[in-house]
Amino acid sequence: MLKKIALTVSLLCPLLLNAFGVQISPIKLNIDQTHKVGIINLKNLSGKDSMVKISLYKWSQDDKGKTIETKVDKSEKFIVTPKIFRLQARQSKAIRITKIATSKKDHEQSFYRVFVEELSTEVGLKGLPNLYAMNLPMILNESLEKESLIIVSHSGTSLKIKTGSKKMVKIKHVKFLDKTGSLIYEKNVGQYVLPGKTIEVDFNKNKTDGIHKIILGYDSGSKEIIL
Repeated sequence: MLKKIALTVSLLCPLLLNAFGVQISPIKLNIDQTHKVGIINLKNLSGKDSMVKISLYKWSQDDKGKTIETKVDKSEKFIVTPKIFRLQARQSKAIRITKIATSKKDHEQSFYRVFVEELSTEVGLKGLPNLYAMNLPMILNESLEKESLIIVSHSGTSLKIKTGSKKMVKIKHVKFLDKTGSLIYEKNVGQYVLPGKTIEVDFNKNKTDGIHKIILGYDSGSKEIIL
């Protein structure tokens, strides 16, 4: 069974840090036709060695924004080096992910997630549960669009947020303001929306009575919705 640990994202440094003291950077990986290799840096801040496994999953979303992950097979032509290794205490390791393009489809934008899992080292690797799993988005041939088209609809106690462009967007938070501009309620979201997909953000109706304006904060800006 996989034990998932909450992640924290540093605002000063692009990294993920889990409760076991393993640090990952960057927090998003891009691979394109110019730079066919992506590099992830791991650092073990703890005093114990870790046995680490790297896995790749194809990433998509259903009509309600629920994540769908399918393990990448050999036909995808990714090379991960190293794939399973010992990360010694207080040491760092660079993992290279190389994409070998074999068809026109490999030049299109597609989305993946990189899972970094620690395996128990006490009695070996076979049949053991993982101690933790962290993951980060990886984009193959990311769109060069600078602006993100975001479409928001409000109904009852939920917001539907859709991207109308080729750009992936990370929704950071939603703020609800009254007519005077005072903040009534704020909800942290921290969820990605893939191109052409929609996510739903539910909120507490009792905390948002009298709302006049909604401000949606995302990774490259913000959007205001007047009700």
